[in-house]
Amino acid sequence: MQPTSHGRKFCNFTRDFTETYPAFAWLKCKEGMDCEKLLRGHKILTRSGRRFGSGAEYVRISILSRDEEFDLFLKRLSAVHGN
Repeated sequence: MQPTSHGRKFCNFTRDFTETYPAFAWLKCKEGMDCEKLLRGHKILTRSGRRFGSGAEYVRISILSRDEEFDLFLKRLSAVHGN
């Protein structure tokens, strides 16, 4: 099943018009950090910003999940302390 687009909007992240999919959130780690690698170490699966034309300090996270999974995500995220 394909996610439903909510039309084309200007994206401040990519600086271009793109289809919108509100099922994703973007996070930014400290400059120079590999955010995907950091979060993977805390059992949080993401997609690196490098896959979307940005730097490794950005990640895209899917936020469509059951409540229990989202609560677990928040618990794991709150335990992250980057160097």
